[in-house]
Amino acid sequence: MNLTLTLDTISDRTAPARVAHAMLWGIAGASALLLLWAGIAPVPEIAVAPGRVVPQRQLQTVSSLDGGSIAAILVRPGQRVAAGQLLLRLDPGSASAEAGRQGAAMAALRARIARLEAELAG
Repeated sequence: MNLTLTLDTISDRTAPARVAHAMLWGIAGASALLLLWAGIAPVPEIAVAPGRVVPQRQLQTVSSLDGGSIAAILVRPGQRVAAGQLLLRLDPGSASAEAGRQGAAMAALRARIARLEAELAG
């Protein structure tokens, strides 16, 4: 009985429509303030997250069998290239030096072969 009397007393003292309107205006005002703050407040554009870059297609490794120094790069990053298109030029100085080294090594091996064949022949 006492509880029912208290609820009746409270409902008589406050008009439910007034409380509902006050809550509605409070929520609307808080939402408007949050939207205004979200539009004005500076947000740093830095995001740190672990991740992995996955290419859309299979990557192809570009390498030179000869090695050497690059004289000129003929394409730009991100540029589409066709099969067989020249991508870069190697410095001919280092390539000719490598050819000279290989030629000297080949001459030394030929001399060794000749010596070993002479030893076998007796």
